[in-house]
Amino acid sequence: MKNSFMKMVGICLCICISTSVVGYSKKVLTEAEQKEREAKQKAAATDALKIDKPAFEEACINAKKSEKNVLLVVGAKWCGWCRIMDDILKKDPAIAPIVESNYIHVDIRYSSFETLLPNVKSIRMIPNIAILSWDKKLVKRFNPVSIETKKPNGYDKEKLLAFLLEWAPTKNTNVLETASLTNTVPLNVAPGGRGKVQCIDAPKYRYDLYLPTSYGKEKLLPIVYTSNPGGGGMVNAYKDMGEQLQVIIVGELAYRNNRPISDIIGSVFATLRDVQNRIEFDPTAQFSAGMSGGAWQSYNIARWNSASICGVMAAGGWLGMEYEPWFRHGTGLLVARGAGVDDKGSNRMRNRDSKFLSNFNATIKDWSFPGGHVDIPTSVKIEMLQWLLEERATQAGAEQKIAEAQGTKWNAKCKQGDGNSVFVECVDSLLKNPRTWIAYEAQKIIDRLMQDYTKFQKFSLDGLPAGQSVENYFGFIAYGSGMAGDADTFRSALKCFQLCGNCDPEWTRILASIMLFAPDENVRNMIVGHQLLQEEIKRNSDNGSLKMLSAAYYIKESQFEEAERLLQEVQLPALKYSGPVGKEIIKTENIAYKQIEKSIAEKKDLIKGDVWLKILPD
Repeated sequence: MKNSFMKMVGICLCICISTSVVGYSKKVLTEAEQKEREAKQKAAATDALKIDKPAFEEACINAKKSEKNVLLVVGAKWCGWCRIMDDILKKDPAIAPIVESNYIHVDIRYSSFETLLPNVKSIRMIPNIAILSWDKKLVKRFNPVSIETKKPNGYDKEKLLAFLLEWAPTKNTNVLETASLTNTVPLNVAPGGRGKVQCIDAPKYRYDLYLPTSYGKEKLLPIVYTSNPGGGGMVNAYKDMGEQLQVIIVGELAYRNNRPISDIIGSVFATLRDVQNRIEFDPTAQFSAGMSGGAWQSYNIARWNSASICGVMAAGGWLGMEYEPWFRHGTGLLVARGAGVDDKGSNRMRNRDSKFLSNFNATIKDWSFPGGHVDIPTSVKIEMLQWLLEERATQAGAEQKIAEAQGTKWNAKCKQGDGNSVFVECVDSLLKNPRTWIAYEAQKIIDRLMQDYTKFQKFSLDGLPAGQSVENYFGFIAYGSGMAGDADTFRSALKCFQLCGNCDPEWTRILASIMLFAPDENVRNMIVGHQLLQEEIKRNSDNGSLKMLSAAYYIKESQFEEAERLLQEVQLPALKYSGPVGKEIIKTENIAYKQIEKSIAEKKDLIKGDVWLKILPD
């Protein structure tokens, strides 16, 4: 039976082979037909070259004039994939502006490629893309088959955009990294590992980092920023929780109890910006945490970054009796508080803190565990973070895609020279949609635009939102960037601050102090700082702290009589802060006051800038 079956298979195969051979033999062209066919192809190629060569030469000339690259696209009219690529390059709202701004686009036929570029390796399929310099030297080849998709548009536009941005001519220094692409600067920490990371933009600052084992895989992970009362962050104390829940843990290294906020806020600013640019995480799941004084600092980090931080994990800590109007928190903050049953200080302050936080519609939940003023057990930390993750405003995957697409559009408009309107739109989107994907995309665009004050100073910023929330947003950016030594971002934030309406004179004192006494001389600008002071004093003539600072300026300018006149109008304490931190600020204020008195008496500058920075609030 088996042998009979095999014979039948053999017969069928012979028949099929014979049939195919016979069929093939019928299609073989005669020598004359072959010559005729080749002649037609040669004529068609010659005709195509007559069209393609002048277009190619003109593109190279225009590229030289405009200092752009040539975007050479090889295709054919009969090719469906070529038509799809052509539509994307010429009509897509995100990609077309990038092409127009950076390239001279020219289309040629497959048959013309080897003649026009004899020294470039031939192509085997179309469409095909070659980026050339104006002198016809190959910059980069790209085969679009690598980004073909089953989607209706046929190609992965994100990857195509990344390619076009990467190989844009270097003269276009205003090219922003597209907000929907991760700025992956290599880290010295691998998944499952821990290490210290140096900030790229502010190398004097570092942070401690733990990446859970699943980092870098498909799912984006939550992130927790930790502060330690003894300094150095709390990565070690939160690492086990981080691995069990797969959460990124960051240790903010600058904070420690009794250290002036002016020595801390620059590090926080630099750390959060570096994390945003280099680490992939879920921007809708950002939290701050700490124990005791570190818990107090976790409230500060959330307040300074209210558009991004969703909630706080406070262990054995409280608000520090800071209930003045200055201490404004973001609306809808989530607060998970944990304290030992014998922790009298933390438990005593809970009701007062809750009452103050209710002004900002905070949602609060408390945990207790056996013990006194100690850190929370890992099991309780896990419960607290799980509650925060459940309570936060989660977003569907579609929200991420929509936000990324919007980020790409914003970037494209910036490339077209419309950074001004993009900036205003990003600020509006961020403040209206805090702690969301769109806020995350907007923040990245905002950061990049503000880091180039040469261009930013030309923005009119017409339509920029105004009011207290906007003032707080730019105020904290200026505060952090000024102390971090980022002069461009500081000046950009100051410009915005002056336009959005002065609601709180304390911001004027902070920003003027930075311009007078910042550690980085590139940030300092005494004249502008004093002008800001003078304008605020006109609005608040009874503000003694502003007059004290103005007197310090006159000491610096050797105008001792004017300094003495202002000092006579100051009654201590000029600052109105309560709580332990407030008492330290007022104590330092007395030292600053005596510096002015002594300077006037001895007719010489005895002002020490570090003392004046220590009386800035958190």
